[in-house]
Amino acid sequence: MTAAGCADTGTEGSTQPSATVDSAATSSPAETAPTDPIGPASSPTGSPERPEVPEEGVVVADVAADDAQEQAVADVAIAYWEAIFAMYAEAKVDRAAFARVAQGRAFDMPVGYVGELQRDGLRQRGGAVMTVLDVTMGRSSAEVRSCFVNQALNFTTDGRPAEQPLPFFVVRNVLVPQGGGWRVSRSITVSENEVCDR
Repeated sequence: MTAAGCADTGTEGSTQPSATVDSAATSSPAETAPTDPIGPASSPTGSPERPEVPEEGVVVADVAADDAQEQAVADVAIAYWEAIFAMYAEAKVDRAAFARVAQGRAFDMPVGYVGELQRDGLRQRGGAVMTVLDVTMGRSSAEVRSCFVNQALNFTTDGRPAEQPLPFFVVRNVLVPQGGGWRVSRSITVSENEVCDR
């Protein structure tokens, strides 16, 4: 999965979507053995194993929320990413449903990217494990920082991969209150292909 269309680059004022990972700049699997960005599958304390990457869509491994309000904000960020993975797999947008979790650039960029997928005859296959690393509540907004262990890729109609893998990425979603709930208004790529912080 490319982060293009779903997130701004890490610079706060940027309007450019993240680019697909350049195959010339990407090490082959034989050259690098990426470490698990969110730790071992089970902790020494015996906590349950982290879910495996699903064949399609997003599963959530953990949510670092301190209270019900932070959990509610995290739930919207999770719903946002579930919607994105579904839209990219189908190359179709349910605008009314997506508008319940996104607005502004966080709405427009993924919708535009679906148009690119349709135009280029591409579909996303594969899923990701999402870990909400932290939730920060502000006076007029909230932020959710999440790590993804990702196996999603765009494929051509004849089944060929159309991009290089993006096995790990971290995003920061900015959410604003609207209509008694929350909406993602910005999605900013913090890092790509780097292990996630804990």
